[in-house]
Amino acid sequence: MPVPENLFSTTVLPDFTVNTKDARRMLPKRVPLKSAVEQAGHLPGFYHGTHKNDFDLLGRSMVDLFAEPVRAKLIPGYHIVRQTAMDTGASAVESPGRASLICLM
Repeated sequence: MPVPENLFSTTVLPDFTVNTKDARRMLPKRVPLKSAVEQAGHLPGFYHGTHKNDFDLLGRSMVDLFAEPVRAKLIPGYHIVRQTAMDTGASAVESPGRASLICLM
C-alpha cells in the first residue's frame, strides 16, 4: 500500500501511564455483526485514500468502533485533544495499541 507523499503523522504520549493489559480487558469480547461489517467497510476507503492521496477520505475511513471508545475513557482530555487536532487540520486522530498513545495524521 502506498504512503501518500504529503502525509505526516505525530505521536503524542501523555505524561501518565495506562496499563495496556487492563485496557485490553475492557475491550468487548464479542461485537455485533452489523458493527463488524461497518468497521470492515471503512477499509476500502482507507486503501483508496492512500492510492489517491485523498486525506479527507483517509480521515473518514479511520474509524474505530471498538477500541477507541474504550481507550478514550482512559485518557483524560482525549476528546479535547481529538477535537482540537481535527479543528486545526488533522485528517484523523486515533488511539492505537498502547492505551495512552495518541496518533494524529
